[in-house]
Amino acid sequence: SIQEQQKETLAMLMEARLGEIERLQDARDAVRLEILKVKKNGGDDTSSQDECLAKLEEQLVLARQDCEKMSEKAAEVGMGKIFHAAILALQRQDEDSKVQYLQDQLSILQASADQDHAQVKRLEEESVKALAEAEKAAQAARDAAEHALQEKMEQVQAMAAERDEARTEASRLREEGGSYKEDLQEK
Repeated sequence: SIQEQQKETLAMLMEARLGEIERLQDARDAVRLEILKVKKNGGDDTSSQDECLAKLEEQLVLARQDCEKMSEKAAEVGMGKIFHAAILALQRQDEDSKVQYLQDQLSILQASADQDHAQVKRLEEESVKALAEAEKAAQAARDAAEHALQEKMEQVQAMAAERDEARTEASRLREEGGSYKEDLQEK
């Protein structure tokens, strides 16, 4: 049916977009790792990595916005909870990555001889906030996964109800056909 084709097309587009977000997150994490290596080796010129990081973050924002729009379309065809769960799973992964990055920065700062106390304090606070966000994202991902499962079960139950209704109708028609034949034989 046309609706099934729309669902399949939307699912393919959504998978591609989610894959792009995952690749952008991986690239961003690789750049973060380069920054950490420079800082760990005592350097502080990370301007090219910072520029690359900013561009990747911009692309991620746009890709996420596009994904949210697709998710709204998916909701119109009964697939919204499934895609919402996938988006939140990626968001959780992103928040976990942010926590790790901040904790790695903190470790490098704490290990260096000339610790900047104010920066350590700021990173500690950011790390606590990021951890709270990661926990919120994890809970949202779990909730969305439960909703997606519930949506799938509702679809299966609806299909079973339709099948039962069709069987009942078929039985009724057979019975009507049988009594019609009996009426003809009596005549």
